[in-house]
Amino acid sequence: MYKYEDEIDFKDVLTNPRRWFGLYYLLLIVGIVLGGIYFLKNINNIYMNSVNNSVFMPDSVDIDESSAFMIETASKDIFASNVDKAATIRSAVYDIEKMYSDKNWYATIADTEKAVTSFANSNVWKGNKELFTKLIISNIGHNGFNSNYTELNNVEVDELYNTFLVLL
Repeated sequence: MYKYEDEIDFKDVLTNPRRWFGLYYLLLIVGIVLGGIYFLKNINNIYMNSVNNSVFMPDSVDIDESSAFMIETASKDIFASNVDKAATIRSAVYDIEKMYSDKNWYATIADTEKAVTSFANSNVWKGNKELFTKLIISNIGHNGFNSNYTELNNVEVDELYNTFLVLL
């Protein structure tokens, strides 16, 4: 049967083919690793050969170039929208202070620029007068309105809402 040895005779391991069985696992692992390294180093050539020759597949775009392009494009769009928004806010502030200063609801505005900016940065209130009112009341004192807003009647609230809707 099998005999147990307390020392390993390496000459016997190399000369006896029955003891080589464990080497197959070692060779298999080494082969998988070397095959994987070869595949990863030649992946572009492997996939180029498997595609029809009439189709051109360039190498991948450098991440730094593509991210720089996307950031540049997005920043131009954001800058343009911020310039448009800033112009809209300036125009709305000017109109409110010059054209609507005689309205009763004008006295509820403590800081016109802050009030206009708080509604210019959000579109959720458009089309919903109740939400407009809740946004003013929930943050009163910090959004450019003062506590006199709660004393406005429905007609004055409608006028304020319609004015902000038209200007923004």
